[in-house]
Amino acid sequence: MLEAIRKRTGSIIVKSLAGLLIISFGAWGVGDFLQQGISEEVALEVGDTEITPLQVENEIHRELNRFQRQSGTQLDRQQLKAFGFGDKIVQRLINVAALDLEVANMGLEVSKSTVAANIHSNPIFSGVTGKFDKARFNQILQAEGFTEEKYIAEVHRELGRLQLLSSVGQATYPRLVAEEIFRIENEKRLAEVLVVEDIKQQSLEAPDDQVLLNYYNEHKELFTSPETRNISYVRLSVDQLADGILVTDEEIQKYFEDNEDEFFKPEKRFIRQFILNHKKAANEVENRLANGSNFVEVAKEFADQEPEDLNLGMLSKNDLPISEVGEAAFSLSNPGIAKVVQSSLGFHFVEVTEIKLAEQKTIEQARKTIVPIIQHEKGIDSLFELSNKLEDILGSGATLEEAAVEVGTTLQTISGVDRTGNNLDGNKKVSVSSIREFIEIAFSTDVGIESSLTEDGEDGYFILRVDSISKASLTPFSIIRKEVVDAYMIEARQKASEAMAKDLVERVMNGNSIKSVASIEGKEFELVGPLTRSGNGEIEENVVRKIFELKVKGAGIARINGGYKVIQVTKMDIPDSKSNEETVTSILSKIQSSHQDDLVVQLIEGLRSKYGVLVNNNVIDLLFRPGGYRANRS
Repeated sequence: MLEAIRKRTGSIIVKSLAGLLIISFGAWGVGDFLQQGISEEVALEVGDTEITPLQVENEIHRELNRFQRQSGTQLDRQQLKAFGFGDKIVQRLINVAALDLEVANMGLEVSKSTVAANIHSNPIFSGVTGKFDKARFNQILQAEGFTEEKYIAEVHRELGRLQLLSSVGQATYPRLVAEEIFRIENEKRLAEVLVVEDIKQQSLEAPDDQVLLNYYNEHKELFTSPETRNISYVRLSVDQLADGILVTDEEIQKYFEDNEDEFFKPEKRFIRQFILNHKKAANEVENRLANGSNFVEVAKEFADQEPEDLNLGMLSKNDLPISEVGEAAFSLSNPGIAKVVQSSLGFHFVEVTEIKLAEQKTIEQARKTIVPIIQHEKGIDSLFELSNKLEDILGSGATLEEAAVEVGTTLQTISGVDRTGNNLDGNKKVSVSSIREFIEIAFSTDVGIESSLTEDGEDGYFILRVDSISKASLTPFSIIRKEVVDAYMIEARQKASEAMAKDLVERVMNGNSIKSVASIEGKEFELVGPLTRSGNGEIEENVVRKIFELKVKGAGIARINGGYKVIQVTKMDIPDSKSNEETVTSILSKIQSSHQDDLVVQLIEGLRSKYGVLVNNNVIDLLFRPGGYRANRS
C-alpha cells in the first residue's frame, strides 16, 4: 500500500531510492504468527531507537516473498544472506530509523490533511466509481491486519521521510544539506579520558546483616527458587521400533527405482561471487580480471568484500536462484573466472575454484541408506498401533509404570524441572523432541494425574505424570547469605564507581584537568582523538557518542564494561564551509547533477554517524539461520 505513495511522488531521488528506504511494514499474513514468543532483545540500535528481532524477521519474510514473486524461485534464509540481501535488509532498517530521527530533529511536519489526501488518492482504496471507498479501505486494512490508526501513523511517517529526501532535490535547500554532510563527515574532537573500574572499589566495607537483610528483602526475585516438578514419563518413538523391522529386497528395489534422484549427486562447483551496481566499474573489473588480476583482490578493491564474504559454497547448477549465474558458472570446463552476468541485482562476477563431478550410486551402494528409511516408514505404522495399545492399557486401570513394561519401553523420571526445562543442576534432561510443549503440559497437570498422549514431533508420542511439586520459594537468608553479599557488593561497587566518576566530573568542571585528577587519584589517563563520529575502532561506541554530545570543556561519563569513563572534550574542530568552499561546492554540484541519489546516500551515512549505530551481530546471525531467531535462540 505504501508503495503507491512513492509511485505518485515526483522526486527522482525518492523513486531511485524506493528499494533502499521501503518501510519495515512486515510480511503480509505472517505478522501475528511472528509475534508469538519473539524476544524483545534488541537487534539494532540507531540513536535511541531500538529495532527488535521481530522487525528484522518481518523484513526477511517480505524480502523472501518479493524475490519469489519476481523470480519464481524460492530462497531460504541462508541463500538470501549469501546473495547479499541480508546486509541490505539490516542497512535498510538502519537507514529508515536514521531518517525518522532526523525528521523529528528538524521538526518536519506532515499535516493531517496531507495524510488524508494521500490515502484518499491511493487507487488501492478506490471503489467501482473510481473514488475513495471507505468500506473497501476498511476491508483491505482488516485483511492485511492493520487498524486504521496504525496505517495512518505509518503513512504519516513515510511522508515525513519523503519530505526530507525530496528537499535534497530542491534548488533552495541543497546548500544546507551539503554543509550538513560536510560538517558531519569532517567534524573532529579531542578528549581526555580516565577510567574508573568497578573492581577497584575495594575500600567498601562489608555490610552488616541488617543492610544485607534489607537488600535481600528488596531484591527477593534474585534469591527465589522457581517452582519445580518431579515428573515420570513414557516416550514412544519410531527409533525404538525400527531396528527390529525386516526389509525385503523387493522393497529396496522399488524404493531405489522410485527415488532415483536421491542416489544421483549432480555436479557441484565451489563458487565465489561479488556484485557491482555501476556499469563503469563493472567494465573496469571485467578488463582487470580478463588480464589476470586476482579475483579476491579485485573484489576487495571494488566491492569492499572480504574473502569469506565472497563464498556461495559448493553448489549444483539448480542451487543457484539466478539461472544466468548458474549458466555462467557451469559453462567453464575447468576452475576459473566466468563471463560477467547482468541481472536485476547488478553485474555478477563469478569464480569457480573447485569442481566435483556427478556421481550415480548402484543399488548395493544405496542399500545402507534405503533400509533405515523403509524401517522408519514401517515404524510409523507400528508406532501408531503401539500408541493405541498404550492408551488401552492405561484406560484399563494400569499405572504408567505397568503400561511402560507392557509396551516394551522404560519409564523415565526427572527431578526438579523448572518452567525453562532445566533441572536443579541447570541441565536439560527431558528426552523428548517437543520440550516446550512437554513443559507446558507438565506445568498444567495436577499431581498424580496422567496427561493425554501427545505427539512428539513427527515420529513419537509422550505421556507424563507429575509426581510432586515444589512451589517457588524464597531461599532463607541464612542459607544464601554469601550470594546476597556477592550481589550486594557487585551493585555497591558499580554505584561507587558511578559516584566517583560523577565526583571527578564535578572536579573537572571546577577547573581541574583530567590529567591532574588522574594523577592525584592514581587513575589511568588517556588522550583520545582527533576523532570523527565514526570513531577509530578502538574506543567504545558509547564513549565516542558521549564525546560528540558534550560541549567543549564539558565533562561527562559513559558506562563501559566493568566501569565508567570520565570524559572531557578539550577541542572541537567544526569545518567552516566558507573556508572549504571548494569542497562544499563540489557537494553542491552533485546535488544539482544527475547523481542526486548518491548524495542522499551520503546524507544517510552522515545521519548514521550523527546518531550512532549499534548492531547485535549474534541476533542478526540467528535470524538468518534455518528457522530464524526463535528456532535458534538457546
